[in-house]
Amino acid sequence: GWTRGGPCKNLGDDFALEVLVPGNGYTVSAQPTLYWSTSQPVSGQFMFTVKPVAVATSGTVEFPAALLEAKKDLSVTAGIQSLSLTQYLVSLQENKEYEWSVSLTCDAQNPSLNRTATGKIKRVPPPAKMKTITTAASGSQWPYLYAEMGIWYDALDSLSGLIQKNPNDKQLHEVRASLLKQGGLAKVGLSQ
Repeated sequence: GWTRGGPCKNLGDDFALEVLVPGNGYTVSAQPTLYWSTSQPVSGQFMFTVKPVAVATSGTVEFPAALLEAKKDLSVTAGIQSLSLTQYLVSLQENKEYEWSVSLTCDAQNPSLNRTATGKIKRVPPPAKMKTITTAASGSQWPYLYAEMGIWYDALDSLSGLIQKNPNDKQLHEVRASLLKQGGLAKVGLSQ
């Protein structure tokens, strides 16, 4: 057995830290907002990392340097949280896959005890029809259009922006829960 230190000693065994990522997470944004969640309120030091996925070439594996390694002391409520890459001046290249993670420091001396969640994101070029559609569409239609085009990160971000502007709109919360469920994150969607 092991004992949790730091903020983790007060967390129940059912505590979950999750990155909100479907199987394939695409964005058209160079600086997307990344979403993650906690199942319980927690205060502590969080580490955020964004790095290109390792690439095998000519029989060797190249491990590129991280674009972002940021520590933040946070006190968060249970639910969905966000991390904007804009605030860190981090930009993703098109057609490149990245791994990102959020980690709660439970024991600074023993990182294996930390709670960590990891996901992937790939920036893709905007589909040809996207400019025409999004120009004609109102902002409230964007989440649906992004979702229809398979641009999951941007669908979640535009939907979360609408929820932030209209926090009491139950329909928006239901649509986000449905999007999360479609992305394989039904447990998170139920609690939001």
